[in-house]
Amino acid sequence: MKKINAITTLALIVFSIGCNQTTSNKEKIRESETVQKAQAQKVKTITYQTVESLLEQADKLSGQTVNVSGIIEHVCKHGGKRFKILSTDGSQELKIELGESFDAIGADIIGYTTMVTGILIPNNMDAEMVKAWKKKAKKNHAGEEDTEHFKQEIAEILQIHKQITTGEIPYYTAYTVQAEKYELQE
Repeated sequence: MKKINAITTLALIVFSIGCNQTTSNKEKIRESETVQKAQAQKVKTITYQTVESLLEQADKLSGQTVNVSGIIEHVCKHGGKRFKILSTDGSQELKIELGESFDAIGADIIGYTTMVTGILIPNNMDAEMVKAWKKKAKKNHAGEEDTEHFKQEIAEILQIHKQITTGEIPYYTAYTVQAEKYELQE
């Protein structure tokens, strides 16, 4: 009889421990689900502006972190740390500069859509600064004078210079995003 009581007692203890573990496991699952829900609520969805939308608000956003998306139109061959993205209709562009922490990029990313997060930096240029810009562009693109890209860039610079010297605009502001991160999509 003592043997049966000992076996019954042992069985009850094992059963009791098993039940407590099941309850513990259920509690752990509930806690895990609660943590996962809380983490999901903390995740922010990043909204990327188009180039045209960003440039419309550029004065207000200067010096701030911005998120912008566009199609890569040009990659600088000199250093591989700059590229330009286009507005939806292709009429506006925005220069993106990569810092030292980024690897150099190549022309193979032209045509990709990119999402960039970084600081919007204005560069206000008067007539003399625009002349210096033209001189620098010619130096940077030596040997490329017959390319469409070179011709377009010089024509744009000359047009800006004309607008300043005729009083149409007091200065020209070129905006650059100093990238903190970027992603490519094919």
